[in-house]
Amino acid sequence: MALDKETGKEIWRQPLEGLRHTWGTPALVTKDLRTDLVLSLPYHLWGIDPITGEQRWQCEGSQDNAAYSSVIVHEDVVYVTGGRAGGTVAVRAGGEGEVSQTLRLWESGRSGGSASPIYHGDRLYWINNDTAYSIDAKTGHMVYRTRLARGAPIKGPLNGGLTEASPVVSGDTMFQLKRNGEMIIIQLGDQLNELPRSRFTGGGEFVGTPAISKGDMFVRSTKHLYCVGKSGD
Repeated sequence: MALDKETGKEIWRQPLEGLRHTWGTPALVTKDLRTDLVLSLPYHLWGIDPITGEQRWQCEGSQDNAAYSSVIVHEDVVYVTGGRAGGTVAVRAGGEGEVSQTLRLWESGRSGGSASPIYHGDRLYWINNDTAYSIDAKTGHMVYRTRLARGAPIKGPLNGGLTEASPVVSGDTMFQLKRNGEMIIIQLGDQLNELPRSRFTGGGEFVGTPAISKGDMFVRSTKHLYCVGKSGD
């Protein structure tokens, strides 16, 4: 469905099969003056004309029965990770029809869980099941896959610290919020460099992705809203 952002009027509505178990956000990708709306679904990627809602192309995507993460875009290349399985796929946008054999650039067997990865410095980064991943975005080759040290125990049912929020980046530093309020902080580069962790202790569950604006980080739990700034601000 497409709506006029000024009036809210419906512009088009397109019935599409396969949207069940799809939770990620689509993305607009421009190549050669053409823009595609790219959507990740279970087992497939679709490229849709954002003006009419008609499908332009499709490609084999992450081979998972659910599409948890959002589409990640750099220039005209689309990246998508599987959830519990399915791996990671890179596809060049701008095709017509079935493009699995022509525009799919690479695939990797590593999946990302519920969170969406981030693109930074020609790499894809994410954390899944207390393991940090870095993949070369041009080739799909693994840069590192490193098991993280467990944080200090936290009492209660969220002691495992699952990650449902997606990571965010400020400068060359990635922040990954865990469901129990623990924040994993990683200096991005060729090797894993984990910095000291922080923790939000106000209770509740942390499932929303933090937002960064003007040097401040905003974090929401089911009980509180936090704003974190630099020391002395």
